[in-house]
This record gives sequence, C-alpha cells and structure tokens, in this order.
Amino acid sequence: MRNYSEDKISSIPKNYFSQITGKVLDIGCNECILPEKININKKNYLGLDIDEYALLIAEKKGFKVKKLDLNNDEIPISRNSIDSFICLDVLEHLQDPKNAIKKIKEVLKFQAKGIISLPNDLNLSNLMKVLILGRPLLIREKMWDPHSHLHFPSISESEKLISQNFKILSISYRSSEFTVPFLPKKLKEILASLFPRYFAKNIIFLVENEN
Repeated sequence: MRNYSEDKISSIPKNYFSQITGKVLDIGCNECILPEKININKKNYLGLDIDEYALLIAEKKGFKVKKLDLNNDEIPISRNSIDSFICLDVLEHLQDPKNAIKKIKEVLKFQAKGIISLPNDLNLSNLMKVLILGRPLLIREKMWDPHSHLHFPSISESEKLISQNFKILSISYRSSEFTVPFLPKKLKEILASLFPRYFAKNIIFLVENEN
C-alpha cells in the first residue's frame, strides 16, 4: 500500500516544490518522506512534529528534526530566518490554527514561500456517508483518536484563513478518490477544479509571506 505521505506528495503540483528553497521549515514532517522524495538539502532543513517515533525514523535518515507541539510550544528558531516552509494537513489538527499561523509567520522572512494543504471534509463523498451511513465527517480517522481533525473547514473558509495571513500565489484542488469512483482520474480532477466544494478532497496553496 502506498504511504499516505507519498500520496500527498503526488497530489501537489511539481512547480510548487521549486519554490521550496534556502532554509526550509517543515511543519508536521513525520518521517521526512517528503523532503526525501524531492531531495531537499538536509543542511538547510528543519522538520517539526509531535510524533516521537516518526522523528526517530527521520533522524536515522539524516534529517534535522525536533519535537514540537504547536498547540503549546513556540517554534525554536530565530525570527525572520526561514526562506520557505511546508505545512501539509496540519492546521485542522490544532486547537487554534490562527495562533499556529502567527507562530509560523514570526520565523519567516519577508516574501518567504510556502505550501499549505487543508482537507475539504465537506465534500460530496463525505456528506453522502453522513446521510447514508450516519458516520462522522472523517474518512480514515476515529472521532476520539488524538490525531483526528478538530476543524472541518469548507473550501471558502480555508481560502479566507490563508488569504488573511498570506499572499496566495496559486491554488490547486485534489480530487476525492471516493467521489463517483467509476469515473477516470482525469475527469475527477476536472470536477475537483470546476466544483471544488463538492469534488475536492484537499485544497493546496502556494503562498508568500507579506509581513
């Protein structure tokens, strides 16, 4: 089975990764599968995560990582020192995403580039599961699991949150593999692009820090 992190990587436009240069901060780095796949310079990389086991695996790969709980901890980096950052499927797990973004922005340089992804848990597939099966708005996570989502933003709410804190350079939508499963992948991608509210599983932003 393909690793979920690898699946996330494949959903991100390749031109987004070309913006991840200089001193890189990876928030929610897990086992550092992403920097390994895109050959990030380890000397200029720092990964942060709350999962100690995942961090041990990342350290064995030679990546510099630190344990951090964004709910409670400040990022242990000098202000205005980061050139680019990655934050994939993290904000929806935090108690206060706005405060977490504030912490991230404090360590970013002016015009630092970043990739942020958020789920669209209110897509048509999930809503159908709620109506038909009566299950919560989570696909692969259990409601009381410590890693489950704390927030279920709509596409417009996610766009508003990010636009209030960063300049959005580009937006990409990842199709839901569960929505209308008999359709070919290319058509699903078209539907996600045209009607993201219903057919997108994730929304992926390429952003720039403005202040």
